Amino acid sequence: MGNPRYRKGYRKENQLVNSNKSNGCIAFRSAGSHSPVDVCVINLKLKSIRFYQCKSEDISVKEKQRLEQSLKQLNDFFTVSFQVV
Repeated sequence: MGNPRYRKGYRKENQLVNSNKSNGCIAFRSAGSHSPVDVCVINLKLKSIRFYQCKSEDISVKEKQRLEQSLKQLNDFFTVSFQVV
């Protein structure tokens, strides 16, 4: 964890995970991910799943909107199943 940007992102992701876990959610980070999802939060009471892409505080509004637009298909209804394999 020598890279300062990685450490900063890691801390932000862990803070998000820990705060959601303390509220009774299942939360985890996708460590070292190059996917659009950095953190996943499952709220069993609300029956909701939220995905987060963590970015630095200095991300431009334009870049944030571009990311949200490119992944807007994630804001939909999905069928979810669980299996132990």
